[in-house]
Amino acid sequence: KTAKLHLDDAFAAYTKDYAEYEKAKATLAGKVAAQEAAEKALKAAQDALEAYNVSAKNDSVLAQRLADAVDRAQAKVVFAVAETAKANKDYAEAKAKAVASTAKYNAALAE
Repeated sequence: KTAKLHLDDAFAAYTKDYAEYEKAKATLAGKVAAQEAAEKALKAAQDALEAYNVSAKNDSVLAQRLADAVDRAQAKVVFAVAETAKANKDYAEAKAKAVASTAKYNAALAE
């Protein structure tokens, strides 16, 4: 009976840790996608500013608007990189817990 309770506890822990791992994995994928989108938006803003700078236009309002867009896009990239780093850390921790729970569950099965 004790082995059965031990197995049930190990399975419950495994199930919980595996669910947390899957959640962290999905969160990381979302953060990576958001970072890639932010980087793409920054490149587009930089390209627009560069195109203006090499054009014959002389519009200080437009130039400022384009420069501001680059600054905003850069800030979003910085934020996205930080979010991705946090999600990566959370994912690594969740994965380690899931691996440990799997080992404990497999050991309980072998008893």
